[in-house]
Amino acid sequence: KISKEAGASEAFGHSIKEAARIELGIKAFLDEGGFGAFTTTFEDLHGLEQLL
Repeated sequence: KISKEAGASEAFGHSIKEAARIELGIKAFLDEGGFGAFTTTFEDLHGLEQLL
């Protein structure tokens, strides 16, 4: 649950939507490929809006 104060922040709302978009994309990738997990490294995370 998101507080009214946090939910009122446009930047926070955008951040939540971006995180959900990434999570749903990863889930779809795993489901479609029949994969149970994936790995990554911090050096491969460039370009993610969440880390700017």
